[in-house]
Amino acid sequence: MPLNFDFEFIVIKDNMDFKITPLRGSIPDKGVTEIEILYRPSINVTVYMEVELIVGSVDFEPLPIKLMGTGRSSNDKNLNRIRRPASVRKLHSIIQ
Repeated sequence: MPLNFDFEFIVIKDNMDFKITPLRGSIPDKGVTEIEILYRPSINVTVYMEVELIVGSVDFEPLPIKLMGTGRSSNDKNLNRIRRPASVRKLHSIIQ
C-alpha cells in the first residue's frame, strides 16, 4: 500500500521578501513534490528568513533551514545614492 507523507514549513523568523510555496502539502510514495522559494528584494539589503521543515514520517526530525537573500530592488528610489560599505569598496579596489 503506497504511503504519502505530509510536510509543512513552520516559519520561525519571517521576511516579506521571501515566499515559499506550498507551505504544506503531501509527498507521494516514491515520488517528488516541487517546492518553490522565491526571493524578491523590496530594498537594497541582505535579509534572512528561518523556517523548519516537518515531514510526517516516524523517524524524521524537524529540519531547520536558514535562507539568506541579497539583491537590488528596482523599486528603490535611492539605488544610485547607496554607498557600499568600506570593506566592500576596499575588496573591489584590490581585485581590479
